Amino acid sequence: MYIEYPHNLNKDLLKQKIDKYVSKLNKMEFYSNFKISDFNRNWNNYEMLYSLNIKQSFLERRMKGFLQIKDEIIIIEFDMPDIIKNFVREEKLQLIIKNHLDNVIEKVAALQSKQAV
Repeated sequence: MYIEYPHNLNKDLLKQKIDKYVSKLNKMEFYSNFKISDFNRNWNNYEMLYSLNIKQSFLERRMKGFLQIKDEIIIIEFDMPDIIKNFVREEKLQLIIKNHLDNVIEKVAALQSKQAV
């Protein structure tokens, strides 16, 4: 799956907020009672390699992906296991991810506006 998300924010603040946000993913419950566990990430400048387990009842699969913060866009890329696709449509998952990014972006924009004053 490939997602592009436009932004016009400070990359350092954005990276900081994304990192803080993803550190909470293990505690969240998602659409169709999916849960994330064993979330690992490694940043190299503005690029994050990550892996996680996604679980719903007895099903659990490992996923790996990539997030990159560019000057005007965030790119997220990962391979979604076929078994998970049976329970969640790609479009729905893209919408969920974009909604989570909306939350992060709002917080960064609020911080930037406070710093500008």
